[in-house]
Amino acid sequence: MALWVAGFCDLSLRATLLLGGTLEQRRRPRGISAALYIVRNKMAHGQHIADTVNVIEGEPKMPLLQLVISAQELLACVVKAVLAQGGLPNWRVVEIGV
Repeated sequence: MALWVAGFCDLSLRATLLLGGTLEQRRRPRGISAALYIVRNKMAHGQHIADTVNVIEGEPKMPLLQLVISAQELLACVVKAVLAQGGLPNWRVVEIGV
């Protein structure tokens, strides 16, 4: 489980960094990724999945269908960003500036 969580955190962080934007703009992709992971985890373990999920703290819950649509849109944005850059960036530079 710890490896999956670490992998998820890397993916969520990298997608958010790749898309960039202000702090406020970066909260949404990070929240979508986190909420999607929680839903996936519940599905994998046979737990109940609510009709609405928390995406961004302090904001209204998002309907599950909207989360799935938002996640698809997020993935499309990430793929477009990678293609526009001609490939994946050097993550070491992006993440810690080295």
